[in-house]
Amino acid sequence: MLSKGNVSQAVESLIQKGLLLREQDGADRRRIHLHPTTAAAAITVSLEDVRRQFQAEVFCGLSRATWSFMTESTTALRKTRKTPWRGRDGT
Repeated sequence: MLSKGNVSQAVESLIQKGLLLREQDGADRRRIHLHPTTAAAAITVSLEDVRRQFQAEVFCGLSRATWSFMTESTTALRKTRKTPWRGRDGT
């Protein structure tokens, strides 16, 4: 789990890099809305392409039926979990 301080630092870093825009809520000044910039969208598309290529290489030997089964099973497991996934050390 990330601390509030770590999240705050990460958000500030992304704002400084021009990847996030900060907008104060008009109704409640304590709330802040974050919006990705066009530059962030371009990075997201690029990362999605890399993810697809990685999956294609890792799972190239699987049949379409096996791939579909794995995807559906993973989705179902995520939906049934009431708590977030944790590593062996509890984090």
